[in-house]
Amino acid sequence: MELPGNNPWRMLINVYFNPGDDGTALDFGYRGTPVYIDLGFDSTAASHLYEIDWLPGGIVWSVDGNIVHERVGWDPTPIPHLPMRLHANLWAPRSEQLSGRIDRAKLPSTANFRSISVSGRPQ
Repeated sequence: MELPGNNPWRMLINVYFNPGDDGTALDFGYRGTPVYIDLGFDSTAASHLYEIDWLPGGIVWSVDGNIVHERVGWDPTPIPHLPMRLHANLWAPRSEQLSGRIDRAKLPSTANFRSISVSGRPQ
């Protein structure tokens, strides 16, 4: 889940499928399936609760308790079977289409996260 800098009214979600098991050389995601989601609000104007519910048969993305997108089955990529990894950061991609033009005068920059939590489902 990403909040691209060129449009705070949308978020980018993605599923990276990696068929390799833990310890293989393929420990990074590939075959991504990015989708832009219109949030209906400016994500920079206030704090919001972003959730990913990863189930064996699908993935559900929610914002402030409202489902904004669901992915089930194998189309266009399989639902990953390996444990999810969480990365929280601020990055400036070279793609202006993704994030807009980088204002180098504002670099370096920082990101502050008020709260991050990860919980698993009972097996």
